[in-house]
Amino acid sequence: DNTNAVGVAVYTRDAAPPVFSAASLNMDTAKLILTFLEPVVYSSLNFSGVVVRAASTGAGANYRLTGGTVLAMNALSIEITLTTMDLNNVKATSGLATSTLTSHITLDYGAVTDMATNPINAVVAGIQAAFSQDVTAPKLDGFHLNMNTGTVVMTFSETVNAGSLVVSALTFSNASSAPLASYALTVGQVVDVDGPVITLNLSKTDLDQLKLSREIATEQNSTFLLFTADPIQDIQTNALVGGGNSTKAALFTPDTTDPRLTNFTFNANAGTITLSFNEPVQGGGFVSTAVTVQDNVTASNVRTLVAGTVAEMDSSVLTLTLDSADVFAIQANKVLAKNSETTYLTLTNLAVDDMNGNDLTAIVDGNA
Repeated sequence: DNTNAVGVAVYTRDAAPPVFSAASLNMDTAKLILTFLEPVVYSSLNFSGVVVRAASTGAGANYRLTGGTVLAMNALSIEITLTTMDLNNVKATSGLATSTLTSHITLDYGAVTDMATNPINAVVAGIQAAFSQDVTAPKLDGFHLNMNTGTVVMTFSETVNAGSLVVSALTFSNASSAPLASYALTVGQVVDVDGPVITLNLSKTDLDQLKLSREIATEQNSTFLLFTADPIQDIQTNALVGGGNSTKAALFTPDTTDPRLTNFTFNANAGTITLSFNEPVQGGGFVSTAVTVQDNVTASNVRTLVAGTVAEMDSSVLTLTLDSADVFAIQANKVLAKNSETTYLTLTNLAVDDMNGNDLTAIVDGNA
């Protein structure tokens, strides 16, 4: 015969905290799997309670998660997809998560609860994770060329080893394919901080050569970057493969800084003034009448040039050959330009423009 269900006489609730038993970390897929000895509530996971550590204990390299997405693989395991930021930061932390020996997971108290809402106790001694290394080569997602600061800021698909950048493998061109002009960088200074964003400070020689080109890096549409060899590696030494099409600049900042005269030499025998600027200028447009030779910082005797010729077209050093009338007038003056102590220059801002059309920074009487 059938009988009714029998109610429990005494019920003792589950009061034991869940036990963290195993972990696996895949740096290629950004997956972290946590396994427990009893079912847990995956939605109860507190990301900031999960710490990746190089060593099981101690104050060595470590990184605390900030977020992610959670998938309940089964009642005993939770799969976390790391955020891009967390994955990159783990990769950028020296000595962390490069092998099984440097991949341990600790959990804070209450990082997850079981089905009876019991919080996990703090797991202070890290569980060594089964480890899968990153085997995917990085990619260039975009770059910003700043012609004012002379910097190239490159953004990659993942954290890269800044010290592995081969500057000579970078070539700028004016088109993605079949360019009319290109320039291969020679040297540069890398801001040596591993991460997905790397800043390269161009050498003055390379920056000047880009400015001298009237076809490359004049605007965003003429700024492309090509890797002619393997230019950089990620933390696991996977190399970005060179070759292929160029990448167009995502951002381009033109040169808007006025050029400056840095020094000059005066040759009384040859009747020439050699002018050195801090960047290339357009010699073909030099205005000689914007130049005044004077005897001191604040002038008592002056000669504003009436004419002159410049041989160089575009350069950071221009040689101005004085007109004979100016040579005679300076020679006839008993004080002016007789030695280094009586030879000064002032120039108006109209004397010359840089390669992007910025006027010269004027040097006025009193500041010669």
